[in-house]
Amino acid sequence: MDDLPRVGPGHDQYPGDKGRCWNCGFLGKVGDWGWFEATPGDRQDGRLFVAIIPHVPRQTDTVDTKPGCLVWAADHETEYSTRVAGGEQREAICKDILTRSRECSSWFGYQRGVSPKEHLDWYRMLTLEQLQLEVQKNSLAISENLKGIAEQTKTIQAEAKALTGRSDDFQRTWTRVAVALAIAALAIAAMSYFAPDFGRQFVSNLTGVRPTP
Repeated sequence: MDDLPRVGPGHDQYPGDKGRCWNCGFLGKVGDWGWFEATPGDRQDGRLFVAIIPHVPRQTDTVDTKPGCLVWAADHETEYSTRVAGGEQREAICKDILTRSRECSSWFGYQRGVSPKEHLDWYRMLTLEQLQLEVQKNSLAISENLKGIAEQTKTIQAEAKALTGRSDDFQRTWTRVAVALAIAALAIAAMSYFAPDFGRQFVSNLTGVRPTP
C-alpha cells in the first residue's frame, strides 16, 4: 500500500513536506459531535480545539474538539490532552503536532473543503483503482504467457509429429531390408542344400572367399 499515490488534487495548495500532518487530509478536529474538517485557517493558527456547528442561519454553536488522525497513524488526542493538562497553550500544542516531521507512510494530501472521512473515502477509491490496474496488468501478462505456451506447444507437437514420421519411415525401410535379407538367406540355404556346388559358388562370389573343394 505504501507505493500508492497519496495526494489529493489540492495537495499543492499548501506548503509542507509529505508526511507532516500540516497538509494531510486525514487530520481533523474530533469531539463529541464527531469529525470536522481542519480548514486552512485552522491549520495556520493551530485552532484545532474548537469547531462550529451550524443550526440555523446566523446562529452557530461551538464545541470543544481535539486534533485527531482519522486513520490513527498518530495518537494526537492523547498527546494533546496530556500536554494541555501539563499547562501548555493549546495553539502551541496544535502547531507542534501539525508541523512535526513524521515521515508518515499514511499521509494523504489535503483538499480544501473535504472532511477527513471524505478524504478516507477518496483514498479507498484510489486504492481500488490501483488494485484494478494491477489486476489488469497481471491478467494481460498471464494472457501473453498463455499465448506463448500455446505457441511452444504447437511447435513441440509439430516436431514430435515430424520425428515420429521419420522414425516410422526408418522402421519401415529396415523392415523391408530385413525381410529381403531373410528371403535371400533362405534361398541361399535352399540352394546350398539342393545344389551344393552352386551354393558354395554363390557364397564365394558374395564374400570373395574361394570355396573349399
